[in-house]
Amino acid sequence: MAALTEVIELFADVKTLIELAYSGQQGVVRLLNPNDDANAPELDPDDRARVITELVDDNLGRLARLESLLREEGESAVAAIDEQSADAADAASARQASGQRYQLAEEVRRRAAEGLAELVDHVARGSAEAARAQAAETLTDLEELRRLFFSIVEHLAALLADQGDTHDATAT
Repeated sequence: MAALTEVIELFADVKTLIELAYSGQQGVVRLLNPNDDANAPELDPDDRARVITELVDDNLGRLARLESLLREEGESAVAAIDEQSADAADAASARQASGQRYQLAEEVRRRAAEGLAELVDHVARGSAEAARAQAAETLTDLEELRRLFFSIVEHLAALLADQGDTHDATAT
């Protein structure tokens, strides 16, 4: 089953790969903060470090694959804009916006990959607080990457959730 999952992941698109990395990073954050999660598995420190390292290694692989996928998808988006747009000014504007989106995505992807590399170092040194902080920062980077590729429906759902959180925070 694990082999099938790996093969499926190898053929994942940009959005799916980002979601897998985000989910994996959520697992890392939970493992680094076991007291925050009542359902967290009981693991001895060596097993916890091993599982965290495996999750981080998986995410490093995903982010490495994502680099080429972002480049390819960015080029495809520009080609699609050129094919679909009859107005040269609109096409230029759309190309620029698309280019900026993929450039930002690459910057955030690189930042997340660097954060994961730092996280590995913190875990190897046994620096729990630094590892927690780095894991949270990397999760934030992956959240930013997710938002770049949200559909309109996903943007609306996130906005609704944010408004609910704001209401809850102001009501208390």
